[in-house]
Amino acid sequence: LLISVNTIKRGKAPGPFADSQEVLKWWALTKQDNHSYPNIIKLSQLIQIIMTDTFPTELQNLFSSNILICLHKSETDPTKLRPIGLGLILRRFISSHIARFYVDAFKSYLNPYQYGIGTRNGMEFIINSCTTSTQTYITRNPDDMQNNPPTRVLISLDLTNMFNACNRRHLLHIVRQRFPELYPYFNLSYDNPNLIHFQKGLEGKWSRLLQQDGCTQGDPLGVFFAAAIFHDILSPLDSQLRQRAHHRKHILKDKYDDNQGGLSDLTTWVDDLCAAIPYPDLKYTIQYLQI
Repeated sequence: LLISVNTIKRGKAPGPFADSQEVLKWWALTKQDNHSYPNIIKLSQLIQIIMTDTFPTELQNLFSSNILICLHKSETDPTKLRPIGLGLILRRFISSHIARFYVDAFKSYLNPYQYGIGTRNGMEFIINSCTTSTQTYITRNPDDMQNNPPTRVLISLDLTNMFNACNRRHLLHIVRQRFPELYPYFNLSYDNPNLIHFQKGLEGKWSRLLQQDGCTQGDPLGVFFAAAIFHDILSPLDSQLRQRAHHRKHILKDKYDDNQGGLSDLTTWVDDLCAAIPYPDLKYTIQYLQI
């Protein structure tokens, strides 16, 4: 916990109630004369209350609430705005703390498809793999192309609005099954609709809406949220594609083979999919993903 507190950076935006990360860090690192950190113990006790489903009901809506601000996406068009969500500082800190110390467990669960969590330079790995695979065909001479035509199609997808569209009930089911000790915290954050506060109109009058699905913006665990949901889409797809490849090779005795047994390669970086799909499985994959 002391490590996580020491990594709090300055200049971060405050929470919806003007709560500050710098104040949290200053309070947690206050020393006594014997050089101990008594407030670290208090912070640990507070986190234990939150993580064991004993957080007061009256405070749960406040803990999971959010505030939206807007950043301009265009220097010439003031109507193009990007909403940025700011959650409670304590919630953001706890989520960051969980993400830091559960990264290996998350990585183990999301393998072998996900390279966006716990994999250093994961995006570069996917890009380099796709580039290498593509160049093996581009750089061949005409005779090689005639005798050994391409056998795969590269599918590259950037899923739109995935963080807001993920199903919360499914996420809570995943956490309950795979990470039961984290379930009270995820349940506190996402079981009920989140209160989202924002300023409306030119007058800046405060209003609010209820977010009933997806993860709230500004939640450090939102990346795991999206990756876990995507994993549960890709895992059964991978199983189906392997069965189809096995059926072609061993039942139909199909001569089709690309030195990989006709197996598909599904790799993702959070919500970006880069898949090398054999021709016989292309239509099936597109229909499965409902592209």
